[in-house]
Amino acid sequence: MNKVVKEYIVDDLYGDDEFYELLESSSSSSCSSLESLSNRKSATHIMDYLNVIKEYSNKEFIKHFRLNRITADYLIACIEAAHITSEERTGREKLTPEEAIYITLWYLSNTETFRQLADRFNKSESTVL
Repeated sequence: MNKVVKEYIVDDLYGDDEFYELLESSSSSSCSSLESLSNRKSATHIMDYLNVIKEYSNKEFIKHFRLNRITADYLIACIEAAHITSEERTGREKLTPEEAIYITLWYLSNTETFRQLADRFNKSESTVL
């Protein structure tokens, strides 16, 4: 296999450290280590972060979301009352109004990437975009 192609595939599947370790350990004629890369590791996410948010004191809530809980609850109630989220949608489970507001507020009030945001709320990157 072409070395450039091999480097690209490995770099896409793993971070830089694992990439260089793999290159050092593999021989140029063997693809067995490359084949083992096809089994991607599943992502680990923070579980039940919404429950953690509910446990925040108002001071902690303001620190993380840059507004008080009453305002966030008002926004959630507005989204629920407006029925903005579709009930007829098929496919994967949709975001609740509460999840949508908290994800949006966290994004607006912090400097995390979409990958970190998805991890924090146990969602895929495409869901939080």
